[in-house]
Amino acid sequence: MTAPAERLYGFDDDEYGADDPAAVLERFIEDTDEPFGSLACPDIVEWSVRPSTSHLPSTSLIVDFLSEWVGENGELSNEEGWEQFDNAIHSRSGLIEELRESIGSAVGWRQADKALRRLPVAWTAEGGWTIDGEPAWTEVPG
Repeated sequence: MTAPAERLYGFDDDEYGADDPAAVLERFIEDTDEPFGSLACPDIVEWSVRPSTSHLPSTSLIVDFLSEWVGENGELSNEEGWEQFDNAIHSRSGLIEELRESIGSAVGWRQADKALRRLPVAWTAEGGWTIDGEPAWTEVPG
């Protein structure tokens, strides 16, 4: 089975997701002593992935923080100095957003967001596993 990008897969109570539903099935098989034909595998859940930037403060929050920090800690001698810094910070919010995106794209860790669908798993009469009606593997793992 081919998995779409930006998805995670697992069982309902899994702490960690996998990039491929076949990896979830393989883990299930490895964790049991039952013969293949008698295994009853639960459905695999397909999850969307939260954007990594959702774990960072928003651009507006960063802009506000910088502006407040300069006003309180910048040791500026007058209001005009603060206004110039404040204007410079606000006019460059696009750069701050680029920084957020850059940090987010450098993060490889992903977190599941919303359950999208359940993928039924079955053992076929021909002796192979299917996930959502498709063969789990093109070759048997081994």
